[in-house]
Formats: sequence, structure tokens, C-alpha cells
Amino acid sequence: MIALTGMVAGILGGVFFLKRGFSLGAPVEQPIAAGLIMPAVVALLLVLLVAKPDVIAFSQKGPGAQHMPLLLSLALGLLVGVMFQRTRYCTIGAWRDVFLVRDFHLFSGFVAFLSAALLTNYLAGNFSASGSGYHWGFSKQPIALPMTQGTQFLMTFLSLGLVGLAGTLLDGCPLRNSIRSGEGDLDAAVILLGYIAGAAVAHNFDLASSVSGLGSGGPAAVMIGLVFCVAVGLLKASESSRDVKAKDTGALTGDSIITFQDVASAMRTEKALRAAGYQVKLVAPPPQLRMGCDLALEINLVEKTGIERLLKAGKVPYVSIEPLSQALSKMCEIVKVTDFGKWLMVKAGNMKLSFEKSTGTIVNISGGGCPDIPYLHAEMVKKPLPDAPHPRDLGYTLCATMLQRAYEEALGLSGGKRS
Repeated sequence: MIALTGMVAGILGGVFFLKRGFSLGAPVEQPIAAGLIMPAVVALLLVLLVAKPDVIAFSQKGPGAQHMPLLLSLALGLLVGVMFQRTRYCTIGAWRDVFLVRDFHLFSGFVAFLSAALLTNYLAGNFSASGSGYHWGFSKQPIALPMTQGTQFLMTFLSLGLVGLAGTLLDGCPLRNSIRSGEGDLDAAVILLGYIAGAAVAHNFDLASSVSGLGSGGPAAVMIGLVFCVAVGLLKASESSRDVKAKDTGALTGDSIITFQDVASAMRTEKALRAAGYQVKLVAPPPQLRMGCDLALEINLVEKTGIERLLKAGKVPYVSIEPLSQALSKMCEIVKVTDFGKWLMVKAGNMKLSFEKSTGTIVNISGGGCPDIPYLHAEMVKKPLPDAPHPRDLGYTLCATMLQRAYEEALGLSGGKRS
């Protein structure tokens, strides 16, 4: 409980920095070969484990020498890897979502994981009174501190606080970054290599704690780590950290979301859109759209075109804007053409564009009911299709998006090409 409390406190510290615009920068696309680095490193470690060369030292006693049979370990690792990759589970993300957006989806996974572990150990007899194996308390644990001194309680709290803080700033717990590195994420691969290197340094330079007590350099290492993370959090926090109140543009229907690759981009975009007068809400994405330890923004789908233009102008990185309703998604994909003899009418969603077959001139625009439609009508009607402006460049609503689809279909039907 001391360790868990420390980790949660560290996550709260990370949320503090996230709310103030913390970001390590937008993801940069890398060559496909870069995504193979971590799988190659892990494959090499597996070869070394099987070959057992003399240059590699293997533990002969203690917790480091305790392990399951190799094939069973590989099989369970494969099963767990698939399970966590598909569920997008993240321990730190579970707590972060609770504090940041009041979402308990990932947290339910944390509860299920903890419950399953407790039940499995109980059924396996590891809660026996003999004190062997897993049991309650600090005594006779294979790697736990004896917890006989106040400094041991304090350093347990602070060290897991460092894990929570660093994990929140790194956009995921060690488990989540392990999964992401297997997916080809180079940032996660570097983080995972850092975990491995850190473990090697801790055990070779007397930083790690054991049943004998705290490592001689352990407390100093934890304090240095905390100071470093706090410094990075302060330096990388946005200067425009003040909360921006959204202008009153109507109720938030929340029928669409913007997805992002990382938490910092979502929070930065929230501030940009609120400053521009859009009603938005920071949320956890639904399971079918979740990419990992990420967040999303709820928006009004009718404002999609204006929001897209703003994000592109500001070079704000985002993945996609998705309708949350299947009905809305299907409506946005439907395009119908009706022949009226001299004219063709193209309907996309609820927007209709009619043009004269012989000249390709737009004769009417109707439908939608969005506030920018009268302006689009005035700018496009009586102009040949190739010379008319793109609706997406003029409008701000879903109607403009649908009209853009109708316009592109009409342009293709008329055989015209933009000059």
C-alpha cells in the first residue's frame, strides 16, 4: 500500500504538469526499419539466454535465479503480450484517466488485474501460514525491504512516486512502453532500453534495495531522479498554462472525437480550440478508437471543417476526427446522383449540389441548415465546377464537408478539371 500510494502521488504530480501544457514534442515519423530495433534487441537477449555464453553472468541464487521453464515463459509472455496489446491496458494511464477526465475504463482493468492476481495466489496456496511463497506483510519476502526503519518507508514511497511521475511524463507505464516498443514505437524502445540499463546500473552499483536494507546509493539516486523529472516537467510545460474559457457557441453534443498519438497533443489542442471559441471536452477515447495510453477531444461533428482547418494551420498533430455514431459515419459516406435531364443533382449526406450538364455550371446548392451554407451558395452558384472554390476552404461546418464530397463527385461526373 505504501508503494501504491507513492505511485499514485507521482501520477498526480505528472497530471499537474500535463494540465500546464507539458509536452516532449510531437511524434516524428521514422523509417519502418527503426521499428525493428527493439524486437531485434529482445531476440538477441533470447539467443544469449539459450546459448549462455561465458561472457554473460547469470544469477546462481536469490530472486534473480528463480524463473519458470523457458518455453512456458515464452508462451505466457506471448499470451500476455497479445492480451495487453489488444486491451491497450496501462497502469499509469488508468489512474491518470481517473484524475484527469474522470474515466474508469482503464481503471476497471487495473481492478480486474489485481483481483485475478490475488485470487490466483489464494488458489495456489500462497497465503499459507507457513510464510512460504507470497503472503501478507513485509517479513520473509524474497526481495522486499524489511521495513524496520522510517527511512525505508519513506524511500519506498518516494521511489514509486518517481515511477508514477516519470511514467506519466513518458506517456505510459513500463508495461505499456514494452507493448508499444513491440508495435514499432521507437520512443518506447528507447524508454525500454533505459529501463534495462537502469536495472543493470542499480544492481551493479549498490543502488537497488534488498532484504538486507536500502542500497547505499539508492536514496540519492531516487532524489536525483525526482529532481530531474520535476525540472523537465517545469521546463517543458507550456508558457500559456492559464486555463482558457470557451466562448459560448452552443451546447457540446459530443457526437465526434479527435484522436491523438499522445496525451500532450490532446491537452495542447484543447487549449487551442477553446481559445478559438469551440466547445470541446477532454475525454478518454472509446475502446474501439483507443491507440494506447492516449486521450481524445469530444467536439461537435458539425464544426469538423473549421476545426480541421484550424489544426492544420497551427500544425497541430492529430490522428483523425471520428463520428461516435455509426449512423453518422454512414451518413457521411453516402453519395447519390439524380438525373433531371438537363441537370444532375449530387447529394452527399444532407447536402445537394446541382449543375448543368452541358456547361458544368453550378445552378443550386441546398440542404443542411448550417450557418455557412448561404455564404457557400453565394460564392459557388453560377460558376463552372472547375472554377468554383472548394467548400472546405470556405465553410466551417459538417455541411461544408458534405458539400465538398458532393462537389468532388460532381466535378468527376462533369469531366471537368480545376484550372
